[in-house]
Amino acid sequence: MQWFRTFYKSGLLPITSLMFLLLPGHSQEIIKTPKNCDSCAQQLRIDFSASAFIKNNEWTNEFTRGFTGIGHLLEPRLVYYASSKTKISLGSFLLQYGGSETIDKLIPVFSIRHQFDPETALVIGRLQGHLFHRLEEPLYRYDRFYTDNFEYGIQWLWKNDFVDSDLWLDWDAFLREGEDKQEQFQLGLRQDWRPFKIFPGFKFRIQMLLTHWGGEIDVSPLPAASILNTLAGPALTLALNEHLNLHFEALNFYYNGLSLPKEGMRSMPFEKGNAWYLKARLSHRNFEFMYAYWSANKFIAPFGEYQFLSVSDYNPGFKQENRKLFRYVLQYKQALSKSLNMCLRGDLYHDIQSGKLENSVFLVLSFNESFLLKRLKN
Repeated sequence: MQWFRTFYKSGLLPITSLMFLLLPGHSQEIIKTPKNCDSCAQQLRIDFSASAFIKNNEWTNEFTRGFTGIGHLLEPRLVYYASSKTKISLGSFLLQYGGSETIDKLIPVFSIRHQFDPETALVIGRLQGHLFHRLEEPLYRYDRFYTDNFEYGIQWLWKNDFVDSDLWLDWDAFLREGEDKQEQFQLGLRQDWRPFKIFPGFKFRIQMLLTHWGGEIDVSPLPAASILNTLAGPALTLALNEHLNLHFEALNFYYNGLSLPKEGMRSMPFEKGNAWYLKARLSHRNFEFMYAYWSANKFIAPFGEYQFLSVSDYNPGFKQENRKLFRYVLQYKQALSKSLNMCLRGDLYHDIQSGKLENSVFLVLSFNESFLLKRLKN
């Protein structure tokens, strides 16, 4: 990676990124957000989602180890629209890593989604989870898109001109009586508030993730534990022209070990912590370049990217109270067809205290399509 360090220190990284941003194209999301189908009442359909991915993390520090994840996700679903507002889905979720001769995960999928009005919807069963939550990476690492994609529980969605809200309960581990494991769930909230209608480029962001391990009918010797992570802060978008936008965010993170054991599994070296995350992004059609500064004090998040944390994911004896990073992200997204999207992304972390430079590269192709089987009569 000597060439990458030379490229970074020369100052050519941001210059080259800005040159790329001038290229034409049409921006696309990595994964399309499911939408309500007003014209699908009494229809029986097949929905099919698939993603092929490769993620290479070149990490060489005490906080986390490098690895390469390559594989694919498949999720076929039989969907019945009981009305224009109610959708019932039944299918399966499959994960297989490259080089694995067996299926790594195969889970039945069921969900009911009801759209109460144009602003609010309720989902029970398979949630619109992982990247759909749009959580910041210090709270929710990007790799969970493929390592822990499946979320099951209840979700309340609310969106209008003033607020975009996602409230969910993900029941991660079900507990049967007498089992020697603990139940586990996450309660999450993401809200983006736009208080000024005349200035839609300003919003105030709130995110919360409460993780709990426990249970009342288990025989596990492990004590109950709870961790709360929150963030809040303003975000500003300036439209420089039709396709070029400048984004600024100043986010304050908070960690609170609400209930933690003093020693052993799930004990933490710090009970409370906080952090600041300052971001500047430049987006132009397909391309986006981000420059960010991270400053943390005793910050811990169970599902966050470990580059941001004050503890290690593999060495329980390692800790570092203060973390200071510069982060650079260059991302390219392209719609290859009506149903197929591509995302290529590179991340560079500069540890200010150690001087280390570490990088990751992510490529994913995502396919989403819906096929009409039959229109049922009343």
